[in-house]
Amino acid sequence: MFKTALIVSGVLALIALAAPGLVILGFFLLIIPGLILSLAPTVFVYLLLIAIIRAVAPVPPGAIGWIASVALAAGIGWAATLPLREAQTLRWRAQLKPEVIPAAPLQLAGDISLDLPPPFRRKRDGSGCDYLCAALLDTAGVTSVTVSDGELRQRFRLVPRGTAPDTGLRPDSPEGISNVFDTIDHKQRAKRGMIRPWEQTKAMREAIAAAWTLRLNTRETLVAEPVGDEVKTDWAIKIIRDDKRGDPKVERVEVLDRDGKARLRRSLVTHRILADFFAFDFVGGIENAHWAIARKTLSTGSKYASFDAPYELVSHVVLARPAAPADAKATLRAAVVAALDDPNAGPERLLAARDWLKSLGFKLQPEDEQLVVRIVEDRRVPDIARLLYAFLNEEAPVAFRRGFVARIVNPATSADDRGYYARWLARMPVGTFANPTADEQKIWADRTMYTDAAPFLARLADTGQPGLERMIVLIQEAAAIDSWPKRRPLVREIRRGFARMGAPAAPALPVVLPLYKLRSSPLMNEWRERQLWQMTLVRMGLPIDQMPYPSNFTPEDIAKEQKETLEAVGKYDPDQRDGYNY
Repeated sequence: MFKTALIVSGVLALIALAAPGLVILGFFLLIIPGLILSLAPTVFVYLLLIAIIRAVAPVPPGAIGWIASVALAAGIGWAATLPLREAQTLRWRAQLKPEVIPAAPLQLAGDISLDLPPPFRRKRDGSGCDYLCAALLDTAGVTSVTVSDGELRQRFRLVPRGTAPDTGLRPDSPEGISNVFDTIDHKQRAKRGMIRPWEQTKAMREAIAAAWTLRLNTRETLVAEPVGDEVKTDWAIKIIRDDKRGDPKVERVEVLDRDGKARLRRSLVTHRILADFFAFDFVGGIENAHWAIARKTLSTGSKYASFDAPYELVSHVVLARPAAPADAKATLRAAVVAALDDPNAGPERLLAARDWLKSLGFKLQPEDEQLVVRIVEDRRVPDIARLLYAFLNEEAPVAFRRGFVARIVNPATSADDRGYYARWLARMPVGTFANPTADEQKIWADRTMYTDAAPFLARLADTGQPGLERMIVLIQEAAAIDSWPKRRPLVREIRRGFARMGAPAAPALPVVLPLYKLRSSPLMNEWRERQLWQMTLVRMGLPIDQMPYPSNFTPEDIAKEQKETLEAVGKYDPDQRDGYNY
């Protein structure tokens, strides 16, 4: 009986270890097969241990011998993990610190240092002053906040407007602190069965953001200066999140006074260590099923505990609740209109327009379109392309045409921003540029401009014969550029222009076909580009049976390519980008 169990468990263990996916399949088949396969490796190891013990150790016969063998095998399984398990436990204990909870919320004042871990670090192009920094600056008695995020140490201050230049420095999403207060309020309201509707929460956050913007456009200026590690502060807030692979995971928030004494400390320390007895553990899902040595979790909290550092901080430290006046958004909008209406408005007043653009979210509402158009057309408002992308994304209404063109021809516009404006122009409806303005013609004629604004070249197709003549010249000039990365944007957009024009572009075939046929064609660099050019050539009027193909193509390859090309021609829509490289 024992020998049979050993053989059966060994075979099942071999199957389970060799093909972990079968375990998941077993769980789908009424659970029992999967459960048996998941236990088989561990059962086999212990049965094998029992067999070895009975073969080499002087155990008495009968039930007592079997009990002794099982106990000894269990002891070996326990001892096998003991050394590493104890070492891991000691590493976990080394990270433990006593909890410190103040009897009353701490009232911070003076200079505060805020040390942030990687999850809180600045977002791209962010100021470094996050919502916690903003909330501290908003708290009575706090004069400055020194933020250290492992990359830079900066001291932020709010000063009366006019006493320091406004460089456009703004806190990163200051309304984010409302999420923390919401968490606290939600728990209290949930006890009373009162849950705030999402619409109210959203409106409140928008009002907070608008109130901060008004504050920094009318009363105060946010300034920042780099400081060294030697600068001392009155209070220190340290948010720790150490989660290195193989080490204990430490999540902690501490508030230290000037003497370094902890006045608040809340922590969650967890560590995955080896289980008390050696065993195999089946982990993962269908796509990554595998086996590992069984582990357990040591934690200073409950089994499913999580740690929210900002929540713990706000629960035990006095922080100002952000102001959320109901009329903040309307007041900000009025300030933007007033600044645009004033021909003498300086750069500091026009920062309100940039701030208002940031408040629009991810979708442009019809009632806001006209004002956004005004901002785009007013060149006094700089560097707005990335702000517009948040809600314009891939397409922009035709109303933006004049403003985008003016931005492209403006010498102060960066090459990257010209690319944004050109892509929006390129996606406007067919025929939009049939009667081009002087500035639009200037873009198509000026090499510097059309190199930065290459997507706009495709819209030469709207102008008919003059556009075709210009594209013929441009494709020859582009083909002569010896660098593919520099040549590609121009070639790609001119090809799109030929495709848009279709059959009227046939006069360009004598120029384009020889370039296409070259062994190292300057028009393409991979198979996808070749397919797009095939579709374009057919739209330009080249018969499909005259399409040139590589010499190594078989008749079957050619037939397949021709079929796919004709299908692409049939599906072509000039109002839809082909998706290649955006």
